[in-house]
Amino acid sequence: GEGRVFSAGLDLAEVYGFKTMDDSRRDFSAIWDFAVTIAHCERPIIALVNGSGYGFATELLYFVDHVGAGRGFAVFLPGIRYGLVPVTPALAPYLCGILRSRFFLDEDFRLSTDEAVAWGLVHRVVDNVDEGLRESLNLIERIGNIPHGTYLAIKRLMISSLIKEAGDRWDELLNTLAVESLKPEVKARLEKFLRR
Repeated sequence: GEGRVFSAGLDLAEVYGFKTMDDSRRDFSAIWDFAVTIAHCERPIIALVNGSGYGFATELLYFVDHVGAGRGFAVFLPGIRYGLVPVTPALAPYLCGILRSRFFLDEDFRLSTDEAVAWGLVHRVVDNVDEGLRESLNLIERIGNIPHGTYLAIKRLMISSLIKEAGDRWDELLNTLAVESLKPEVKARLEKFLRR
C-alpha cells in the first residue's frame, strides 16, 4: 500500500449490486477460493503491510506465511456496521482465541499495530518500507535455506486444520453471507455509505 491505506478490502458497491442469491454466492465463493489458493501456495507468501487494512484485507492476512507491518498499521472490519458478516470468521477463534474473537462483533472493531502482533496477525513491526523490504528479503533468503519439502510439510500441518475447520462450515457461512447481503436493511446501510 502507498500512503495511509494498504487495502480497502472488498468493493462494497459490488456487494450493494447483488440482486440474487446466485450473484452473492458466486462472488463470495470466489473470495474464499482466492484465500484458500493463497494458503495452499507452495511458495512462501510474505506480506509487507504499509498502511491500514479494511475488511477482507484484514482477513487475507490470516492466510499468508508472514506479515510485516509498518508502525501505525491498524486493521478494521467496517462491513459489520453495514450488516455484512466477515468472509472468514470461522478462522478467528483458532487464530485469536475464543474470547478474543468476540471483539469481531464490535461494529467499530479495530486492532492497532501492537494488538495485531499480540493476536498473531502481524509477525514483525518495521519503522518504514525500506526496513520492511530488507526484512522481507532476509526472510525469503532464510526460508530458502530450508529444504522445500520440509517447508511444505510444516506449512500444510499449520494451515490444514484451519482450512478444514473453515471449509467444513463454508456452506453455512456462504448461505449466511448471501442472505445477509440481500437484506433491505443491509442494502439501505450500504446505499447510505456509498452516497457519502
